[in-house]
Amino acid sequence: YAANVLFVRYLASFGVAFGARIVFDLAVRWLAVVRRRLRFKIALENQAAAKQPREKETSTAPDIDLMEVDTNSRQLVRVFVAVLSLVGFWLLWRDVLPALDALGDIELWRYGAATVAGAEALAVSLQDVLVAIGLTLLFALGARDIPTVLQIGVLQRLSIDPGSRYAIRALLQYLIIGIGVAVIFSRLGFAWSQVQWLVAALGVGLGFGLQEIFANFISGIIILFERPIRVGDLVSVDDVTGTIERIRIRATTLTDFDRKEVIVPNKTFLTSRVVNWTLTDAVTRVVIPIGVSYGDDTGAAREIILGIAERHQKVLETPPPRVYFRALGDSSLDFELWIYVNALTDRVPVTDEILMEVERALPQAGITIPFPQRDLHIEWPASLPNEPGKDPNG
Repeated sequence: YAANVLFVRYLASFGVAFGARIVFDLAVRWLAVVRRRLRFKIALENQAAAKQPREKETSTAPDIDLMEVDTNSRQLVRVFVAVLSLVGFWLLWRDVLPALDALGDIELWRYGAATVAGAEALAVSLQDVLVAIGLTLLFALGARDIPTVLQIGVLQRLSIDPGSRYAIRALLQYLIIGIGVAVIFSRLGFAWSQVQWLVAALGVGLGFGLQEIFANFISGIIILFERPIRVGDLVSVDDVTGTIERIRIRATTLTDFDRKEVIVPNKTFLTSRVVNWTLTDAVTRVVIPIGVSYGDDTGAAREIILGIAERHQKVLETPPPRVYFRALGDSSLDFELWIYVNALTDRVPVTDEILMEVERALPQAGITIPFPQRDLHIEWPASLPNEPGKDPNG
């Protein structure tokens, strides 16, 4: 009978190991297919954007690191399959190896709990502590890797922008951490009714001592829900302009045009004036001042400047470019060229290219681009006063 029981357990253990291997290979294969489709989709979007540069730009770059996703997803699948295998082996062999249940008889401490029969003292065993440690590792791994795997497996298939995907990932990570803390504390006997006063006292104390940190934490939650800024947005806050890279619990990371990472506290985005260049529309206006000399043909100058703007590849047709005669300046007739571009990063290159073309085309048409000048009128007196010590007769 003992040989028969052990033989059945061995066969079942082999089936569990074989099934775990199949599940692992299928999961890895699925992740590889998803990554390949994502790369192919990004390549197609980049190719379409290159063929239609005048259309409104959209973010085609992946908002996650595919290499990091590959490593994290494989580790997550490996740990998940290992946990399932251990649970299967435990259920198979716990009856045969009763010594494994002895860990539940080692009592570490007791805690009071309300049951159906009334207040009762329950014990926390060594087995509960080991299970809590295992759950801590699992929830930590899940909070780190599950949102990323969910993004490439589910969120990438939905028609939502990268900023929304990042917000869902962050909120899911916070949710997993919160559930993990509740489950682990419950396993160790720390019920909310027992620690709520301690938590309240600590909250008041920390609120006074670390109010800036708490303010930034709450501000980060509000930013993720309200979404005045999103990952990938180009924003200007105070004297910093950059692209949102990460929104963390305490601060947000921006990368400016010098490729420097600037850490901005989350509270700043709610209490200061923030310019989001790409919140709903990435199109911006560029104003280019141009002056011509007095006496030149202003109509011809207007047509030349407008033609240069209309022929530029990155200048939008809608809204169309416009040229306005703004003022009679001290040294020039002042025009303003209004153009619209897709992205903030196009403003300086487009301005440079248009001014180079204007500086070449206007002189060819006989129109002078003046430089600042002043007319000085000096009145020379008819006779000079005599200098001291000299004869006025010469």
